[in-house]
Amino acid sequence: MLPTNNDPILTDYLTFKRLDKTTLTDSDNKRLYIENYFNDLAIIDKRHLFHMTITYKPYDDREYTADDINAFFVTFYTQYFLKELISKRYYTNNCKRIQPICFSFIDEHLQENISQEHSRLHHHAILAIHDETLDSFQKFIGENTIPTNRKQTHKICTSFINECQSMRVLYANKLYKKYEENYLIFPDKLHRERSKERIYDKTDNSLRSIVSTFIHEESTGINKRVLRNTLAR
Repeated sequence: MLPTNNDPILTDYLTFKRLDKTTLTDSDNKRLYIENYFNDLAIIDKRHLFHMTITYKPYDDREYTADDINAFFVTFYTQYFLKELISKRYYTNNCKRIQPICFSFIDEHLQENISQEHSRLHHHAILAIHDETLDSFQKFIGENTIPTNRKQTHKICTSFINECQSMRVLYANKLYKKYEENYLIFPDKLHRERSKERIYDKTDNSLRSIVSTFIHEESTGINKRVLRNTLAR
């Protein structure tokens, strides 16, 4: 679902973009940089953008930490989602090329929205889907399309995936400042090269450093190309 003129996400996005750049915080600039990056993926690379929301079944005795739910997401994404999307031959060079580009951010339910069914912490992920995998991705679009009775997905409580524009990044990463060290990036070039399975299941610190280092540059054209080229390798 694409935003309408009455969509609060669109209103927040336009308000954010109109702010005086000199008043933006370091985290604000980083959030905008990631949004611009996904905008380029959609316009220049012709990828299809989707917003994935994943909530998790709570523990009985304690609340999840950021590391807990990141471990859940990594297992789901690498051991179930990628294999379902690309097929079992995920290790070929072509499959590496067409894997989604995904940034997954941690969010918190408001206190009044916390239930016994799902945990306070959850994920908002923005995916840039390659055109060659769009057909196989269709089965994931919608509400609760991810089975939760499998070893790789049994921690998931609910899921919702819908089409979006790059501005949705600013909703997904609204708690970026609090969880700056906890967001996930896929694919992970470094881990892919070292993994026997040749599949991505950790964040790539080199990509994170690229986003953090160049965020204050007024002209980010070169830096975006560096990030894109790194992801594409």
